[in-house]
Amino acid sequence: MSNKILVIGAENIDIFASTTDDYLLHDSNLATINLGIGGVGGNIATNLNTLGEEVSFITVFGTDLLSNLAYNHFTKRGIDCQESLHIENERNSVYLGIMDKDNDLYLGLNDMGILKNLDVPFFKSKADFINKFSIVVIDNNLSLRAITYLVKTYQSKTIVMDAVSAKKVSKLNDLLPFISVLKVNTLELSELSKETELKSQINDLLNRGIKELLVTNKDDNVYYATKDVLKTFK
Repeated sequence: MSNKILVIGAENIDIFASTTDDYLLHDSNLATINLGIGGVGGNIATNLNTLGEEVSFITVFGTDLLSNLAYNHFTKRGIDCQESLHIENERNSVYLGIMDKDNDLYLGLNDMGILKNLDVPFFKSKADFINKFSIVVIDNNLSLRAITYLVKTYQSKTIVMDAVSAKKVSKLNDLLPFISVLKVNTLELSELSKETELKSQINDLLNRGIKELLVTNKDDNVYYATKDVLKTFK
């Protein structure tokens, strides 16, 4: 079995616009616009690659200019995307963030419909490839059906899950026993647990089947927990 890590999830083009003035709606506004390669799965694959890990990445690309830009970004870094899905005449996934003069999000727009193609039949077709890995990282942007199939089919592997957002984390409620390592922030943790105090919430998830838990809270301490260990670190 390969020592490489397999990441399965979303990649997208991130476009952020910021301004130093109030916006005037229905008119042109002066702004600074930056473009980058993101997506939860894409960021995880890139960060693991930066740390020196060998990474394969299963995601979905279109065939437009932005799809080519994203694909070249990963392959030039040495991230293997050969088993990813390419959809003819589809647009790449894009996130557009409009920041206000205080650099807070004023408006966020996402065009991520292409992700629906990462479905159960596709993953079934990749079974031989997925079975080469002992560690599989999944981001919660995938559909519930796809996530359920992956975590239940590959129970013998170390399944690492990124919860992604407080809105999406509820999908994982019934799947906790199948997840080896779960990464959440405090908002996502509160959505998953009915407990009100942080350590009680952590214990609740561990009692419901999570083997290892990572909890972040912006710039505050990160919690790492198992049934036997609770550590905090910056």
